[in-house]
Amino acid sequence: MRICMTLLVRDEEEILQHNLDYHLSRGVDFIVAMDNLSQDGTADILKFYEKKGVLKSIFQASDDYDQAVWVTEMTHLAIQDYGADWVIHTDADEFWWPNSQQSLKAIFDHIDSNIDGLIVQRHNFLLNPDLAQDLPFYDRMTHRQVASTNLLGRPLPPKVCHKGISGIKLNQGNHDFSVPGREKHVCFTQELCIFHFPIRAKSFFAHRIEQGGKAYARNKKLRPEVGITWRHLYEELKQGNLDTYYQKMLYSPSGIETEVNANVLADSRFQAYMHQIHKNQ
Repeated sequence: MRICMTLLVRDEEEILQHNLDYHLSRGVDFIVAMDNLSQDGTADILKFYEKKGVLKSIFQASDDYDQAVWVTEMTHLAIQDYGADWVIHTDADEFWWPNSQQSLKAIFDHIDSNIDGLIVQRHNFLLNPDLAQDLPFYDRMTHRQVASTNLLGRPLPPKVCHKGISGIKLNQGNHDFSVPGREKHVCFTQELCIFHFPIRAKSFFAHRIEQGGKAYARNKKLRPEVGITWRHLYEELKQGNLDTYYQKMLYSPSGIETEVNANVLADSRFQAYMHQIHKNQ
């Protein structure tokens, strides 16, 4: 059993090393990462792990966020060059969590041979603005939305992982895939979920929305409804309304009880795991 991970990043130096260390500790054998025009220390972090022999770094110079094409390219590389039996697809702010505390390998080993892939639910963690900003994100984000939604208030869509199938194609957002020549066989799983830490600082949130909104506007191949959340938030940013959406992803235990606070659950599992990783390093 060999597990590979694809990772598309841009200006993620604040969280990237945490993501790589976490997934390698959970049973990921190799990472195919694509750096899309980062201006911070992201490329240096990728090169460090590439020298360790656990990562292949690819530079992507296009600025139209053609994610489905790029992730499909990384997937084929993971399968053909790095022997992936299973491939997971993640963003820098997403962490694949085995609910049974097993390794990813133990979970994938028990998947029925007829299943091509798994549908995995995501859970948002909210930022506590009362805590010091110099703390790691996992110390400031220990409350999880009970019913996670995107910033437009719609249910947070799940993501997929799959076997190393030749010719497979990923959809935009890594929410679905297709298998050449036949129908795919997928199922929901309770064995895995994805912990999602989408907003960790107000300035980074605005920067990311501006980057993504402009990139989607440059992509003339995608339908207007593809990337609708990013496109909508970019328009809100231009109108000066982005702070309203930022507030939706904050949880303040010391503040007045709000609708946001009522939809959260204390969850320190990820925090404890990350502290254990750093203790063992």
